[in-house]
Amino acid sequence: MRADATKGNLAVRHAEASDNSLVRLRECFGRALDDAKPLGWCHEAIAAEMRLKGCAVDPPYLSKLKSGEKPITGRILDALPDEVEAIFSRHYAESFGQIVITPVPEQDAQRHLAIGLVSLLSTAKLSIRRSE
Repeated sequence: MRADATKGNLAVRHAEASDNSLVRLRECFGRALDDAKPLGWCHEAIAAEMRLKGCAVDPPYLSKLKSGEKPITGRILDALPDEVEAIFSRHYAESFGQIVITPVPEQDAQRHLAIGLVSLLSTAKLSIRRSE
């Protein structure tokens, strides 16, 4: 057995490994809280909704969850308001390289389509010019 594999407190080493595996989860949680603010979901509103679902959380506790001072549990994620949980889920899926498509109004969809087509056509023109 390697000497460095047995060094240190086993509980601390386990906590560090666990913490490293949760970095992605914490980053997505923080991004979801940030993205929810323009939609009217400040920390106070999120905490109030979570309390209605039986999760005793206050705004400072949400900040501690976001910073990593407190662990994010399944109970915490389940108690998020649906809109905030959906934002979290989108970020989490995207962190694995998934493409998440959300419904948008027709005018926005038309704009997104136009942007995508112009981008594809521009890329195609560059590819043709490079191959010549």
